[in-house]
Amino acid sequence: MESYNEIFTRMKENYEERAGIVISDESDIAIRLRVLAGEIFKQQQNEDFILRQMFPLTATGEYLDRHAQSRGITRKPALYASGNVQFYAEQGHTANVVIPQGTVVADARTAKRFVTDEAAVIRVGEEYVLTHVTAVEAGASSNARGGNISVLVTPVAGVTNVYNGSVFVNGCDEESDEMLRERIIESYVNISNGTNAAYYKALAMSVDGVYSAGAIGRVRGAGTVNVYVCAEGGPVTNSVLAEVQTLLSGQRELNVDVLACQAQEVDVSFYLSLRPKSGYSFDSVSAACRAAVTAYIDSLGIGRDVLITEISDLLYHTEGVENFDIHSLYRYDRVISDSQYALTDRITIAEVSG
Repeated sequence: MESYNEIFTRMKENYEERAGIVISDESDIAIRLRVLAGEIFKQQQNEDFILRQMFPLTATGEYLDRHAQSRGITRKPALYASGNVQFYAEQGHTANVVIPQGTVVADARTAKRFVTDEAAVIRVGEEYVLTHVTAVEAGASSNARGGNISVLVTPVAGVTNVYNGSVFVNGCDEESDEMLRERIIESYVNISNGTNAAYYKALAMSVDGVYSAGAIGRVRGAGTVNVYVCAEGGPVTNSVLAEVQTLLSGQRELNVDVLACQAQEVDVSFYLSLRPKSGYSFDSVSAACRAAVTAYIDSLGIGRDVLITEISDLLYHTEGVENFDIHSLYRYDRVISDSQYALTDRITIAEVSG
């Protein structure tokens, strides 16, 4: 597409050639040509925008949503992380301690807030009570590591501290254009016919909270299909798994036994040596590298291999990296089956000096 200046220059040169005169930039005709060039440029922009939105490979936003709807696909919304926390009472308390519904606690590391879904009571003789909380804001950033939710934002008389014994991994961001585009393209490449693996995978992927899915036939014998699901960076909740099972049972083929299963976690560890560039601290660069590798592995989902070339490319393009070396014991691809997904929480980074 031509730029505004290119359009104006072309029009000015064409006018001067035809009229046999040279016009100045301050002349009336030059001003008219500038206005006209601006309108032509705007029209070209509109045409270019329309052309990009016509095809799922280049469409964005609401226009990509319309392409998805034509394939029976909808964009997945952001979800709120949730889980159980323990509220601890003062030692030897002589009265019941009530934790009201709406009590706010927070992640000490990220400051993300969570709210109790219902009231809870620590009775006399009990040390703590377990109750369910939900993040105030949706998104993957609302997920929390075990032990990190330890800040009592809302003061509660008689409560000394709060603690989450397990990780929260069911929060996720709204499905991005690229992720939605990938599902649309897959619906063309692997056409669902109501009986193949693509059909069951598409059904599972339509459930909110499912980040990735895979289907394998004959796992439990002839006439059986296992459909494996996971969230981003962890297992789906029991309620999501039950929703997938209900959907599969209602739309399965006749005489086919379909079972929704949690996909198996494959732990992927890395050990690498890192030299930061001059002016960069090792701590900040190593943290960026760890975050990049973790995000890459979490994004793969079910059945996608962990490729060492992609890991190396991520590290190479991380700001502040002068050089790195992945230890030879970890310098190989990890093959992930259609019932598995990769996960990592062990990335060891050593500093190389000199």
